[in-house]
Amino acid sequence: MDRERDAGYEREQWHAVLSAVKRAARRLPKPKRRPKFPDWLVVALFLWAAWHDRCLSWACDRSHYGALFRPRKLPSISQFTRRIKTDRCRQILSWAHEELAEVHLASPVSYFDGKPLLVGPVSKDRDARRGRVSGGYAKGYKLHAWATTPGLVRFVLKGRVRVENIFSRVTFAGLGHLPPFVRGLGRVRRWAGGKLILYHALLRVRRQRLRAA
Repeated sequence: MDRERDAGYEREQWHAVLSAVKRAARRLPKPKRRPKFPDWLVVALFLWAAWHDRCLSWACDRSHYGALFRPRKLPSISQFTRRIKTDRCRQILSWAHEELAEVHLASPVSYFDGKPLLVGPVSKDRDARRGRVSGGYAKGYKLHAWATTPGLVRFVLKGRVRVENIFSRVTFAGLGHLPPFVRGLGRVRRWAGGKLILYHALLRVRRQRLRAA
């Protein structure tokens, strides 16, 4: 029963992600030349890899797909790596996040804080910086969060809950230590953004199930 319930959550979560990505892609102007692999598919492949904590080359292997998501054709690693960096794919990721995070539900009060995304102490990542973390110093990046949705702001103010409790949910969703293949500011931004899209899709599924209960 638990396995069936988890599979149901995963199916609904991925459907929410894929729907948001396709809606975001439709907002883009039509390209001058129709690409072999549409922008929404490139973004979906990236999010599929991020969901499984895998690198870009993993997403180009047909054996890593199943009934939940099985593209008919897959780009080569070089094609995929080049396309996911384009402005069009970056815009789709941004719009999909805005939709799933419901950023339009602003409130007169907001809350701002940050969470470290760490790399190894001997990492040669040129963009990573040393900074203060709990218990000392570490090397990595910092994810900043600006909470504007009324529910979250009320939760923070009413309960006087430390923001670390909120970030712990994001950590559980996969934004803890950065994997070794995520280095450089551009990759870190894309990886963190993808993880947040997946996280907000899961929250949407939970809210829908609570309302239906």
